[in-house]
Amino acid sequence: MNDSICLYICKRDEEGALLRYNFDPQACVLTKMGTEDVLRYVACLAINKTYLYTSSLDCAGNNLFSAYSIQHDGKLQLINRQAASGFDATHISLNPQTESLVASDFLASTLLFYGFRSDGGIGQFRQLLQFQDKGAIAGPRQDASHPHCTIAAEGGSILLTADLGCDKLRLLNGTGSVCQISEVTVPAGSGLRHLAVHPTRNVVYAISEISSDIFVFRFNTCGELKLTQTLSNLHCSGRDGSIGGDIAVSPNGKWLAASNRGENNIVLYEIDGNGAIYYYDTVKTDGWARILRFDAASEYLFAVLEEFIDVGAYSFPAERCASTGGIQIFHLDAAQNQFQDTGIRETIPKAYAAAVLDGRK
Repeated sequence: MNDSICLYICKRDEEGALLRYNFDPQACVLTKMGTEDVLRYVACLAINKTYLYTSSLDCAGNNLFSAYSIQHDGKLQLINRQAASGFDATHISLNPQTESLVASDFLASTLLFYGFRSDGGIGQFRQLLQFQDKGAIAGPRQDASHPHCTIAAEGGSILLTADLGCDKLRLLNGTGSVCQISEVTVPAGSGLRHLAVHPTRNVVYAISEISSDIFVFRFNTCGELKLTQTLSNLHCSGRDGSIGGDIAVSPNGKWLAASNRGENNIVLYEIDGNGAIYYYDTVKTDGWARILRFDAASEYLFAVLEEFIDVGAYSFPAERCASTGGIQIFHLDAAQNQFQDTGIRETIPKAYAAAVLDGRK
């Protein structure tokens, strides 16, 4: 797989499939390779060069984490599964410094921490961190603290958590017994959803679900956290017609992509030398772009579209509810100032979670 890119896509349903695709960046061709496993209601994937981890549900509806080794051809071999407390972790990430898996459990208002075994499997439970703040009550799904996403920064010495329920970005220590160090509150009814850290600067970008805004924060190892920039990510509709999706920073640190679900587009921003962002372009998507991932060369952007489901807390015009799950691929040609749809489509009913492994040297 040294000359190709592996895409792992999960379907979220009772008999959810973990699918594998290969993408040839030279020929711009996507090929389905097969089904790697069957998991119930997968919510999230996390990956490094050797292992893939998934968050799903067991038969009782509780959290179930699975670990796989990635073979030389991209195929997966199950290492182990670990049952966990909680209801449905919306996000999992890896902390390289402490060699741990971090799960954000939206409904239980908790973060779960697990170690890794020597073979890459999920090891012993380490810690549960409970958030007991009152919800902002200013928007949907804000009845209580709801951590939606947690990512590592500074090599893992810092963790950052987006709390959708409380309109807060939390900064935590990433080593030892994890606890909160500082926090910043964003405008009520924003609903922070997903985060992306700049690869070379102490800057973190957040997309809000409810208001579809982009927030830029600066942080340091002393625990200081400051909001420095706020931009609306909506360009074709009002707040009642769309909700924020995902956010991603290109590996070269030059581009930020953020998706809107309902407005159905991806907004691309250029990042300057200080980490500030400036609007660059907007491309349409065929539906609700839930996941965004760049390739290692910062030339392709993979958008995983989720099949529209009744999101309950939101009301959308009928024309904004048309979305079929699948993959849509975009090409970024910075030299030609072009951000274009490649025309590649792959329909995957109930597609929901994704991870990308770039095998090129």
